[in-house]
Formats: sequence, structure tokens, C-alpha cells
Amino acid sequence: MDSSSPAIAPLPLRVLGLCPGGRARKQQPLWPILVAHGRAGGAIPATLAAFCDQLAEAHPCSHRHCSSLDSLPLVLLTRSQPLTDQLLPHVLEARRHDCRPLLLPMFALPGQHVIHDLAQACRWLADASHGLQRLPFLGSWPGLQRQLQEVSNCLRAVGQRPVLLSHPSCHPLTCRFVGMLGRRLGLSVQQPELERLPLLMDRLDSRDVVIPYQVAENRYSDRLAALLAGHESGPQLLDPLLSWPSVRALVGQHLARIQ
Repeated sequence: MDSSSPAIAPLPLRVLGLCPGGRARKQQPLWPILVAHGRAGGAIPATLAAFCDQLAEAHPCSHRHCSSLDSLPLVLLTRSQPLTDQLLPHVLEARRHDCRPLLLPMFALPGQHVIHDLAQACRWLADASHGLQRLPFLGSWPGLQRQLQEVSNCLRAVGQRPVLLSHPSCHPLTCRFVGMLGRRLGLSVQQPELERLPLLMDRLDSRDVVIPYQVAENRYSDRLAALLAGHESGPQLLDPLLSWPSVRALVGQHLARIQ
């Protein structure tokens, strides 16, 4: 996808759970807090870091009151610290500036973090009267799924075969979501373990286009790129979702609309 890709219409506010009555209301400014997977050693994926900077630049908000913040707050999940403890300083900072803290879960799948960690943290922070709101995880947005559908249709129209590739998960809800997504998009969804990626790539050819179902680059997408580098007869590989200009625009449009 390129920068000329048409913008997708924003999701209804009712779908995002921010406006029960279906109308936008003037409220305190939003204070978005992104939550995502980090890389090995706690490194921030480059695509994600650039996106935080882009959002802060394109959609000025209450963060500009705090000179120490050059981009939107980003919380990387870690096993060494509960998510609630990671979120609390950002939520308190938002309240200090009389803003509404809004959680943006940048996940493609409803895995353990979405189902348990985020839900538990949001319940605790809501019970503590911090007023934390959250959007659904990115992979569940109808706008994102429409974009995947459009890309798939365009590829099929020129004789190519889209293949959606996701890392495996044994959680029942994740499995149901992946199955639903595949049926909705009419796509073959592959979920091989990392060590089995070479076997899958050997079965694909130049007519196939692999769509990594990951928000940002990770070791899975790194391995894919390494396997396909220099293989002219192999499948094509698209970038992770947040590298698509239209996906970045989708999130930015929502934030602009609900400010």
C-alpha cells in the first residue's frame, strides 16, 4: 500500500465504546496512551515509535502541556511489572492536566494481554475513579478489516493469492477470532510456529503475497523477511500493518474525531 491509498471512513463512536448515545460530546481533552508489544530487551519497534511521534505531531492534544513529552505515551508490555503499575503514572499525569486518559491497545489478536491484562488494569483504574477509557484492540476494528479485504480483493484481481500470516496461539478466543477473520476475508490464514516458517515458505511461490498480521515488526516478521530475501521466485511480503499509511490514517482520524 502507498500514501495514495484512499482513507477509510472512521468507525462509529458507538462501536469504539466512547459515546453510548452515538453523539460526540465536548469533554476534557483526550490523553492517548498506546499499549503494545516491545522487542527483545525492551526495545521499541521502529514503526511504533515513529507512529507515536506522527500522532503527536498531527493531532496536538493535552500532551503539549507537558514539555517532557515529545510523543504520545507508549507502554510496552513486560513480564517484570504488572500492567496496572505501568499505566498508573500515565493516567495520573493525564488527570493532573485535567484530561481523559484513553488506552489504545495496539494488538492484532485478542491474546492473553487483551483478554486478561488490559481488562484487569482497566477495571482497577476505573474502580479507582481515574476515568480510564479504552478503545478495542486494533485488530477488531471494522475499518482495519475492511482495509485487509480491499487489499486482498486487489491482489486477487491481478491473479495473485493473498495469504494472511499470524503467529500461533492456543487461546480459544484467539483461535475463534482468527477463524472468523479468515472466513470474513475469504483468506487462507496460516499460523506456523517460528521454526516451521521455512516449510511454509517452500510451499508458496511468486503468485502468493504474504500479509503479516502483526501491528509492528517483531521477530516473526524479521524471520519472514530473512527467509524471502533474495528469492525472486518466492512469495512477496507486505509490511506489518502499522507500516500501511491507510492504517495509520485510520487511527489518527479516530483520535481527531473524538478529541
